Amino acid sequence: MRFQADFAAYLNAASPSEILPITTTSAGLNAIAQALPLEPGDNLCFCETEFPSNAYPWMSRAQDGIEVRQVPAVNGGLDLTTLRPYVDERTRLVAVSAVQFFSGHRADLAALGAFCRERTSCWRWMRSRLLGTCA
Repeated sequence: MRFQADFAAYLNAASPSEILPITTTSAGLNAIAQALPLEPGDNLCFCETEFPSNAYPWMSRAQDGIEVRQVPAVNGGLDLTTLRPYVDERTRLVAVSAVQFFSGHRADLAALGAFCRERTSCWRWMRSRLLGTCA
């Protein structure tokens, strides 16, 4: 419980109950991807060069009738201009790493987040890729 309280304070979480220790990022993303209440015909988007642990859990939802839209990379990552035509009224999630593992591309999280909030899309970004670049 101490870990949860300390980490919640570090992340500025509303409550320690929002923090759940899990073995790996991949395991956590897989649990989230399977738990999201998506319906056949819903869709989700991510960059074609996304880190595997941020792509495969979402790709697995195709077996449930969820359309998986892989957005072409621009300068090594997800770009808002390229993303726009892939998002529609059935988009439920845009998954993006803050920093792409292969190219080092830094996503414009403020712009991507604002775009998704305007459309009430679920918004998710992978902070673990960012932590290694903070110094």
